[in-house]
Amino acid sequence: MNEISPNTAGPDASERFVGVGYGLFGVLLTSVTLPATALALLGFHPMMAAFGRTVLVFPLALGYLLWVGSLLPPRSAYFDIAILISGNVLGFPVFAALAVQHGSAANSAVILGLMPITMALISVFTGTERVGWSFWLWAVLGAASIVAFSVLRGGFGTPSPGDVFSLLSVVTGSFGLVSGSILTRTHGPMRTISWGVVCGFPIALTAVVVHLTIGHTMSDIPVVAWVGMVYVSLASSFLAFIPWNIGLARGGASKVGQLQLAQPILTLFLSVLILGEELTAWMVVVSLMVMVCVVCAGRSRLRIVWTARTSSRRAERHHARVPSPQTAPGPPSTGGR
Repeated sequence: MNEISPNTAGPDASERFVGVGYGLFGVLLTSVTLPATALALLGFHPMMAAFGRTVLVFPLALGYLLWVGSLLPPRSAYFDIAILISGNVLGFPVFAALAVQHGSAANSAVILGLMPITMALISVFTGTERVGWSFWLWAVLGAASIVAFSVLRGGFGTPSPGDVFSLLSVVTGSFGLVSGSILTRTHGPMRTISWGVVCGFPIALTAVVVHLTIGHTMSDIPVVAWVGMVYVSLASSFLAFIPWNIGLARGGASKVGQLQLAQPILTLFLSVLILGEELTAWMVVVSLMVMVCVVCAGRSRLRIVWTARTSSRRAERHHARVPSPQTAPGPPSTGGR
């Protein structure tokens, strides 16, 4: 079975409408991740909530890879898969669980809104992307908004542990997502996600076994904690990507991809609805500020890419018109005289 690929001819209006619907559903599913993590922490230790999700979703990922006949990744993908595991199987789940435990899902949602800019910065420093000065301006403004949110909310004191863990989850998660995006270009999103889960399973299973061995029991865990644990394991880590990929294929990446910008705001309101957390005007204002910075930074990146591609095409057309010195005709022969 082949994975869904975007329609190169471009979707029509009805297809875009359906694609946006699928994409919005995928974003909504992932927006519940932090509130569901908070529910899981009502009965599970943060380490159990972080590593247990990989153990629970392992059968789905393994079944998918067996179905498409791609159980083992190619050797060329090993490095990127290692980074993917470090970020998305180890780093992000652990730090996100600790952030919610020491803070709140709503606070973490505000800080995680900075992740698109962090991913772009990693792409720049690893040499996979070029950006202009306007991108740096918006990136600095976005980061300054998060710092102001953390410092001012704490009464000009040091950032809270929850904010520090949220920032660590942003950094580690961004590294994992950048490596995942590199793999996705060649192997598709579902294979990439599944390889990360299957290859990271031994580490996660070892952590769960050690956690249980040192005395943490699984008894008297409330049902609501199990609901949160199952959700972050199955929906957030795997199932949410199915409608998201369908949306990208049917609605176009340029249109549907923009829906991700709404995820921090959705998480804020879902934290209030599901957990009863306090929603302050300061949270909403900073989230909107970060969203504006992400949009403007993203557009500056698109302009750089468009300019580079246009220059490359012009250069190719120029070289096609001008013969190279090796093939250019010389002056008429004089017979050696």
